[in-house]
Amino acid sequence: MDIRKGGQLALVMVVAVLATVGPRAGQGDNLPAGGARPPASFTIEASPPFVDPGGSVTARWSVSSATQTDAIGLVAAGAGFPASGPSQRSGGARTGSLSLVAPTAPGSYELVYLRSRQVKARSNPFTVQSTRYSVSVSPTTVPPGSTVTASWSASSARPAGDRLGLRGTSNYIAFVTLNGGSSGSGSFTAPTQAGEYRIVYILADGTETATSNAFAVSEQCTVSVNSTRFSPGSRIRVTWNTTSPRPRDWVALARVGSAVTEYVRYTYTDGRGAGSLEMDVPSEPGNYEARFLVDDTYRICAVSSPFAVAAVSDFTISVTPSRGVRGGLVEIRWTAPEGHSRRDQIGIAYPDQVAFLQNGSSETGSSTSGSAAYSTPVVEGTYEVRYYSEDQRRVVATARLDIAGLEGYRVSVGPSSVPRGTRPDFSWNRPTRRSVTDYLDIYRADGTRYSEAYAYVSNTSGTVGTVRGPSTLPAGDYELRYRFGDKSIPRTGVPIFAASARFSVR
Repeated sequence: MDIRKGGQLALVMVVAVLATVGPRAGQGDNLPAGGARPPASFTIEASPPFVDPGGSVTARWSVSSATQTDAIGLVAAGAGFPASGPSQRSGGARTGSLSLVAPTAPGSYELVYLRSRQVKARSNPFTVQSTRYSVSVSPTTVPPGSTVTASWSASSARPAGDRLGLRGTSNYIAFVTLNGGSSGSGSFTAPTQAGEYRIVYILADGTETATSNAFAVSEQCTVSVNSTRFSPGSRIRVTWNTTSPRPRDWVALARVGSAVTEYVRYTYTDGRGAGSLEMDVPSEPGNYEARFLVDDTYRICAVSSPFAVAAVSDFTISVTPSRGVRGGLVEIRWTAPEGHSRRDQIGIAYPDQVAFLQNGSSETGSSTSGSAAYSTPVVEGTYEVRYYSEDQRRVVATARLDIAGLEGYRVSVGPSSVPRGTRPDFSWNRPTRRSVTDYLDIYRADGTRYSEAYAYVSNTSGTVGTVRGPSTLPAGDYELRYRFGDKSIPRTGVPIFAASARFSVR
């Protein structure tokens, strides 16, 4: 085939000579043992695979040795190089590139590497198109299983039967058959395997004519935790999101820097694309992270910011003075690690009591230390000053507080544990008869009042007495208190109790 244009050679050389290397005359050939030369090697490739008539084709070659007369030629696919065919010298370079002008006639062509006008290597074929085709794809980054759209056009109308093909690195994955025309679009479902893909325009006879821009399939996942610091035994909330949920996706808690196969807690997401779940915080102090892993494998898709697990000893509490009087004031001091819950509580309680005394606690806020003045209980006895961790749902630090009673006052309940419906005996002692009426009050164990002035201790009652308790008390823990009828804590109005005794109804 004549590839001259207007009688002139239609080859344009791009200066791309990278190197010229060869043995200098008189220095020998560095032959291997036995004097045998290694076989010469020649490779050449052409790009792009599709080109318009008169467009540009790039030749890239690599040879084991080169001469100044080596050349690059262009021929019809599979054809030999004619003795008088046009060519462009390679400049004696072992590697390099040339830019050539494609023929004006449509068809399939090849580039050839020539030495002494003999073909030493052929390139991949490229096609000169009579009709120009183009394909583009959007978006250029998508999650697995989502939709991508390929738009195509042709310089002249096409009959029905052409196809768009979704291709990976080598193989086709899916096809869309076109209905003809000069432009249109087709939709594909993105592969589940992450990687780079393209869309190819394919004629009805199988000829590939145009290739789209590349688009990437990339799985997108996030995972986060609800704080940067936790205490051993507390709970952590892990939140995740994935664009490609799978039935056996899972989240794990692991030490920062540990191997992907190492973790201390894990749970499955049940195939949900997004959600939150609670897990137990690791029991050992240290720095940890949450990981989102894919489909029961060790492939990590996302990692959270690190979080710290602090030792329980990071929480402290103290009270001054440790022995107080009823209705007085004490100072409570506390410390806590960074990141603790702002809803942690400081308060006073009986040692065997689950809850704080009524009005006997306050929240710490987000500070890592603090102090406050607290009113002491109005009943004598031994108490605990407590730091309660909201994250851990338990008391993490305590200090003892003793409250002294009034000398000579005493109450008792007999028996101290009675069946429901039974009336216990409430007994009282006082050192002297008083000029006013005092009272016996019944309180619940949490410090809330059950019955105010259940019984009267009048000014004529003497120094000792017993009354029958109620038979209607629900099952639970209670406290009998002896209350002064004429005294209260100054400025607060809180009553003063001279003595107390605890009892239960079962």
